[in-house]
Amino acid sequence: MNEKMRNEIEQLIQKEVARAVFQERLRVQREKQRQEALVREQKKQYSRLGFCFTAFFGITLAVQVGAVGIFTLFAPELVKTLQQTTWFFALLSAAPMYLVAFPAVMALLVLIKPVPPLGGDCFHTQDLVLLGVMGMGVGFGGNILSQVLDFFLSNGSAESAAEEVLMNSNMLLDLAISVFAAPVVEELLFRKCFIDRIGGYGERTAVILSGLLFGLAHGNIQQFFYAFGLGMIWAYVYVRTRNIGYTIAFHMLFNLIGGIFAMSVYQGMMGNEDPFSIVGRVKFFTGIDLTAVWQILCSHLSILYFSMNIVCMAGGIVILICKRRKIHFRQGLREIPDGRIFSAAVLNPGMLAFFAFCAFNFWLTT
Repeated sequence: MNEKMRNEIEQLIQKEVARAVFQERLRVQREKQRQEALVREQKKQYSRLGFCFTAFFGITLAVQVGAVGIFTLFAPELVKTLQQTTWFFALLSAAPMYLVAFPAVMALLVLIKPVPPLGGDCFHTQDLVLLGVMGMGVGFGGNILSQVLDFFLSNGSAESAAEEVLMNSNMLLDLAISVFAAPVVEELLFRKCFIDRIGGYGERTAVILSGLLFGLAHGNIQQFFYAFGLGMIWAYVYVRTRNIGYTIAFHMLFNLIGGIFAMSVYQGMMGNEDPFSIVGRVKFFTGIDLTAVWQILCSHLSILYFSMNIVCMAGGIVILICKRRKIHFRQGLREIPDGRIFSAAVLNPGMLAFFAFCAFNFWLTT
């Protein structure tokens, strides 16, 4: 009797062990299938977004080429006249992008299902100020790195080309494009629309990829590094708060200080008479020429601007060291293993098409 009971107990234990092993194998298999399904899902999602961003720049380029071709064919003299103005090329670059490509791509993005990050954090004024300082520091440091690298790649020709652009820019048009149009459009695309569709796959990937695409989208070495760094900072702000107003405000402030203000100071130092500048308007309405005074003032402002950037760069490093423990990325509800993220997010047809398009732009501008 005891032997029989012992055998029955052993058989029962063996059955339970076999059942447990089978259930564990089934669980592992199902988990593997779930992970594979998530990888395929994410790969398709990233690919769709990559094609959308490729379409954004492809449509922009097509409209630009088409517009120039039509005007050259039917009004060649008008094109020659417009090429002599300070605003023609800026308008030719911005209008197709913001008035044609942006609405078209937004219509495509609506068709892609959102997978948003958790968000919901509240940033205090102190946090925003510290992030602003970090942003200016990253922008200045990245700009120095980009200029040094581009100087060697272009054998010094990039510096003279950038100088020519600065000297021939139109203040009012640059203000409208750089401070108002560009921040709104770019933040909606690279932060809100992009992150809202991949944030649920993991905040770290969303922040890095948003910054990378933002940097590559600028199309040249001169702007890549600082745009990459700023893009990641603004992406981090968005995944934490889900408030696109913060990133738009940061973007506007950076373009105002690093673009319009710096450009005005440089033009003033060189004695360039922009009719839309303060000096130009004073001269137009009163006949008083303040160019010499403005040159002296801009020389001092340039020192102040350079000093401010150095302070922000050093301050950004200090802030990053002191606040490093507070910087964290939450896992997504649909996150995949680290070893599969790169292939899903980068090695897909849409993203590869976007990278190829950007590489072509980099080659053209180097």
